[in-house]
Amino acid sequence: MQMVRAIDLSSNKLLGPIPNDLSVCAGLEYFNLSHNKLQGTLPASFGNQLKSLRDIDLSFNNLSGLLPMSLAKLERLQHLNLSYNHFAGPVPCSGVYKQQDITSFLGNPQLGLQDCPWGKRHGGAYQRKSVLLISILGVSSLPWLAGLGFWICLRYKRKSSGLMRKEDLSRATEAFNPRNLIGSGSLGSVYRGVLPDGKIVAIKVLTPKRQEADDCFQRECQTLLKVAHPNLVRIIASCSEAEFKALVLEFMPNGNLDKHLHRHSVDSSEAAELGLRRRWEILFQIARAVSYLHHDCSPAIVHCDIKPQSVLLDERMRARVADFGIAQLVNDASAITSTLRGSFGYIAPEHGMGGRISVKGDVYSYGVVVLEMITEKRPTDPMFANGLTLSEWVSHSFPHSLKEIVAADLVETIGPKSGYGNSMVEGLLQLGLSCTSQLPHHRPSMAEVVMELNNWGYFFN
Repeated sequence: MQMVRAIDLSSNKLLGPIPNDLSVCAGLEYFNLSHNKLQGTLPASFGNQLKSLRDIDLSFNNLSGLLPMSLAKLERLQHLNLSYNHFAGPVPCSGVYKQQDITSFLGNPQLGLQDCPWGKRHGGAYQRKSVLLISILGVSSLPWLAGLGFWICLRYKRKSSGLMRKEDLSRATEAFNPRNLIGSGSLGSVYRGVLPDGKIVAIKVLTPKRQEADDCFQRECQTLLKVAHPNLVRIIASCSEAEFKALVLEFMPNGNLDKHLHRHSVDSSEAAELGLRRRWEILFQIARAVSYLHHDCSPAIVHCDIKPQSVLLDERMRARVADFGIAQLVNDASAITSTLRGSFGYIAPEHGMGGRISVKGDVYSYGVVVLEMITEKRPTDPMFANGLTLSEWVSHSFPHSLKEIVAADLVETIGPKSGYGNSMVEGLLQLGLSCTSQLPHHRPSMAEVVMELNNWGYFFN
């Protein structure tokens, strides 16, 4: 158990308390038991013994009691989601508790949210008055209570700064000064901005008067408001005016994965070197995010554009999947499409032929990213001509001539004296080839990909 790095048992209808025995998992980094029926308190032993924890998601359970102060001592813990439980008492205002926003604690009526700075900033008293008003109205008002509830939620979201004005974003970016420009494309530009409270954000401004940009804006808003996962970029606010539409997102100081993966071919002095362990971690994090979209969201969400440019890296080089402008929400995980969705080189064969949009299309795109991470060859490289694909090129040399296809930075990790490196590289290439199978039903699910990558974690412990 000390070798376990991730536990994800979300949406399994689990009952009972959280076992204290889990505290023996000294190497545990990711812990997700959300959307179950767990009861009891949050063990204080987690904060005392699980020093490697980075993410905890216990949302949508029946947990109760006080929030343990011991969690505030976990220096590596970055994300904590305790929303929609029955926790009570004050919220500690130190450590990871102080770093979270109010969404991490919503749905716990007996928590003292107003005692923290962000609780006051987000109108804790207003929230209590809303709940009190509904309680006074009583059951006799049920016929119109739903409408009132919607109005209160809308008011609360506005009060929580979920909506911003163009002039607010103009001030944040110094009138959209070019020196704050992070990147641009056919559908818009992304700026670095600073909000009045000093928070640094990324402001994605859509190109005006373009129906395609408007569609992407609506789709990205709808998708990001439905999801919550530590490896997905988080929406902070939005702005929708007659001639101006923008999204305010978390700022990722290390840019996108493509910049670091292809640092030798891209003029980027700030690009970081990616060792084998870092590449595995990033691939694992991407897989967890996509698996969440496919298996934990209802309806399932197909990203449709998984590629290195759509993967952002935070200050600790942790992956966050972004760019949901062409995402597809589908009830049965498949939908007919008449338009080509995705980026050339990453689009699954069945999508390119106008077939059904399905989760297996994302699996194919992810497989291309896996192969690109190990070979450092883009699927659009001029060497792939006359119908040759990155997947076919790898398969021609796999597994007997790995040095011919593995990136120069990784060559030293393979060979008879390389230890785990050879097995890891070979395993990742095999995973990439499986994910890029021509037939969708031959590809693994993203849940299976996560399980396989998780099992490889022992190589690094």
